[in-house]
Amino acid sequence: VRGPKMFTSYLHNKAATDEAIDRDGWLLTGDIGHYDEKERLFITDRIKEMIKLGPIQVSPTEIELYLLTHPCVAEVAVVGVRHETEGQWPRAYVKRRDGMDVTEQELRKYIADSLAEPNQLRAGVVFVDHIPRTTIGKVDRKYFKKLTDFCTSKSLTVAELLTKANALAQALVDRGVNKSHLIVTLANTCVEHAVLVFASIFLGITLYPITPIANVHELQTILPTLGSIAVFVDTDKAELMDKVLTNTTLNIDAKWTVVLDGVFKKYITFDELLKEGQNRSLPKIPHFPVDPEKDIYVLLQSSGTSGIFKSVQISHRAFVANIYCDIYHRSQHLDPLIFSEITPFGSISGQMFLFKYLLIGSTFVVYSRVTEDNILKSIEKYKINTLFISPLFGSRLISEKYFQKYDLSSVKLIMTSGAAFPAPVATELVTKHGVVLREGYGMTEYAPITHWQTCEPWEFIPGSMGYPSYNTEIKVIDVTTGDSLPTNTEGQICVRGPKLFTSYLHNKAATDETIDKDGWLLTGDIGHYDEKDRLFITDRIKEMIKWTTIQVSPTEIELFLLTHPCVAEVAVIGVRHQTENQWPRAYVKRREGMDVTEQQLCKYVGDSLGVEKQLRAGVVFVDHIPRTTIGKVDRKYFKQLVSKEILTG
Repeated sequence: VRGPKMFTSYLHNKAATDEAIDRDGWLLTGDIGHYDEKERLFITDRIKEMIKLGPIQVSPTEIELYLLTHPCVAEVAVVGVRHETEGQWPRAYVKRRDGMDVTEQELRKYIADSLAEPNQLRAGVVFVDHIPRTTIGKVDRKYFKKLTDFCTSKSLTVAELLTKANALAQALVDRGVNKSHLIVTLANTCVEHAVLVFASIFLGITLYPITPIANVHELQTILPTLGSIAVFVDTDKAELMDKVLTNTTLNIDAKWTVVLDGVFKKYITFDELLKEGQNRSLPKIPHFPVDPEKDIYVLLQSSGTSGIFKSVQISHRAFVANIYCDIYHRSQHLDPLIFSEITPFGSISGQMFLFKYLLIGSTFVVYSRVTEDNILKSIEKYKINTLFISPLFGSRLISEKYFQKYDLSSVKLIMTSGAAFPAPVATELVTKHGVVLREGYGMTEYAPITHWQTCEPWEFIPGSMGYPSYNTEIKVIDVTTGDSLPTNTEGQICVRGPKLFTSYLHNKAATDETIDKDGWLLTGDIGHYDEKDRLFITDRIKEMIKWTTIQVSPTEIELFLLTHPCVAEVAVIGVRHQTENQWPRAYVKRREGMDVTEQQLCKYVGDSLGVEKQLRAGVVFVDHIPRTTIGKVDRKYFKQLVSKEILTG
């Protein structure tokens, strides 16, 4: 269109103005349509909202309008989901009419019977309770592919994230970053951190996102071993990192230091780098050559709770196999529209979920400050329907009656991993609140998931980790002889497959202890599988308490103590004994307003558990149970507490 009502320009944005107004004064609206012989205008769609299936432009509005003629469809949004070889495939997010029922297959057939081949719903149908809209009633298409930090309200669409990642990568190349360098981060989860993760992929440079709870000692141990590094921190961690980097006795080769979310001393700022690289693209991606089999995509810390931490090297091939596996399993559970996840990008689950849920077209909600209140308020605000949480938070959903205090009705699927999930809590979530609970088992060294429960309610068995994940072999071996064991027989769990890590950095001995000559990963976990190949975990070999000659599971005692109405949290460890190896001790946090004595808890255990599981080393009441960033009890903390104790009673 053109005329005297034309706007003058966008404020401080000449590039956008030049894109919107051509040299002859025409306003390019970005809308697709036509006018007829009477000059009446008909709008088809937005150029930016068109779905590109190969060389063909597909109108999502056309598909939406047709689906709205189905008697069971109340609202619908159609978006394009990226496909490996065909650009984008159409997917429909559908809200059913109240009291009406229709299946995905029925709606796909409804489209197939009437619309052309390019309009078919190749990416499927997802049923939702809510279709987000703008303030003027339009379907908010950006909502379906967005990364959002609830705490800062910063958000990026996938397109914006990739554009910023490209600009950041270009700026780093301009500053001299090359294949020999390592990108190191020490930061909470934030949108800037996500941009950096994708920039490392674009560059083909290895990323090391150090867990944000790392202390000075850990940083002083890790950083000098990494060679030349580019360091990225947030303002919370900048003082700590600066203290380590300026210690000249450590010989840390930090070429660049960048602050992600503000200003700190003379550090380069994230925004400065984006400005340096804006409006330019890398000539190729990845910028530096990558051998997927041999080159390392990411380094991650492992075993910090049970001993000296190790740096796990995960190849590009292993990580891609992980993403492919998890998307394959997506067909077995609810297709998330809005996903919330609490683990940091410095964990394998944080890395996995970031890629998976943006790739399949979900809104992805993260937290730079992980608190229960933030999680619960974000569920209400964004109508989150899929959560990844720790077992501790799962327990508190019930004990604190959060389903009554907050509107959590949008939550349909809860995924959990990292520690044992209390069976009574799991049962109540499934039976009383109608939530599908999916418990997984895995480890950083297998990038990470080896087993997932299916999501069918009739398949739910409290304590089961479910079935082996795609492309994963499992066996259980005798801890002493190494012989393979039959079903329902306890032993060490071993897994093998393409997601296996490459090695521990600078630690061949630990690598050789973990991966045997036949490529089996020795998990260090004790458990068994049943006649249906479902896995059940008992405990960690290194965490087992050895009372005389008997192995005792601290997890079993913890889970039992959590059934006591006065116990909010608990950690059980072994304390050295002069003649009986170790005695079990429980560190207990009471529920608010509740009271229980040491004698009562010892009797509670004594009345129900075996003689070897008695709390011979007593009960200690505490105000806080330290945990890792993914919700596991920090057993290393408690082991240090008792490291000099030797009981003689």
